[in-house]
Amino acid sequence: MLFRSAPAAEAQDPDGTISTVEFYANGILIGESLSKPYTLKWHPVADGLQAVYARAVDNQGASAFSKTNLIQLLAPPRVSAEPLSIREGDSGVTHGSVRVQLSRASQTPLAIPFSLTDGTATGGRDYRRYSDTLLIPAGTTTALIPIEILGDPDPEPDEVFYVD
Repeated sequence: MLFRSAPAAEAQDPDGTISTVEFYANGILIGESLSKPYTLKWHPVADGLQAVYARAVDNQGASAFSKTNLIQLLAPPRVSAEPLSIREGDSGVTHGSVRVQLSRASQTPLAIPFSLTDGTATGGRDYRRYSDTLLIPAGTTTALIPIEILGDPDPEPDEVFYVD
């Protein structure tokens, strides 16, 4: 995300105290802070220009607005995985990879935690179940998750497991 710092405001009241500082984006309340430092953890979900400002309210109900700051946001890329079909074999290990795709390249490296989980296939018997973190370098859009399918001589229907 291009937005690298949390919204923050300085507020003071010479004849009382600040009760709350509200933060707005494009006229919509996105959160508030009740104590110094007046900051907000904000996780914008849409791309585009955001008009961000704050409103401080004191203990007597009086309020004042900050100046508006225009911020251009770029939401994180969407992540998807391509389905994979591998023939199991009667013994040994068959290797494959699940291709993970980003909707667009990220300007920073991404670390995406994942787990292989059972569907109709059973981890440890039909495939090697594990969890890890997939690293996708800045500027790239794809990465591979290695998969190991464990062969056995038992006749069985197609089985599935999931990448969560």
